[in-house]
Amino acid sequence: KAKGAIRALIRKSGGDRFGLVTFSGNAVLQCPLTLDHGAVELFLDATDTGMLTEPGTSLAAAIETATDAFSQKEQKYKVLVLFTDGEDLEGRLDKAIRKAKEAGVIIYAIGIGTPQGMPIPMRDPTGSVIGYRKDPNGEVVISRLDEKSLAAAAADTGGRYFRGTVSGTEI
Repeated sequence: KAKGAIRALIRKSGGDRFGLVTFSGNAVLQCPLTLDHGAVELFLDATDTGMLTEPGTSLAAAIETATDAFSQKEQKYKVLVLFTDGEDLEGRLDKAIRKAKEAGVIIYAIGIGTPQGMPIPMRDPTGSVIGYRKDPNGEVVISRLDEKSLAAAAADTGGRYFRGTVSGTEI
């Protein structure tokens, strides 16, 4: 869902610069800010849920990494669009949001998933589900949409929160 929404956003954006940050227990700048939308889509195509080995969910690390990727000289036109369930298991979210706000970054959040939660599928190269992600104890990991945190992050920085929909109207 997130990959499709990101592609739609890139294609509708015109001449905006894009970058790509992936995260789980840590965050990695996969593609720095660029006007080359094709390059961003290549990095997006190569992105997979199993590519980051550190377990967990650190939304704070994603926000901090994205904030650091913006030029410190520019004081406006810094927008971070988060595609996430909003879970932050590391507990540093407030600090990351403050850092983004101080840097002039506006956060728009697109919530992916459901508040009730769903298992995280693992897929083979053809896209078929081959199982579900498990924690170190062998229990299936349930991802829950945390709309409250996403809405707060967006509001605190002057952005907005949208729940991801099948139709993609939030884009």
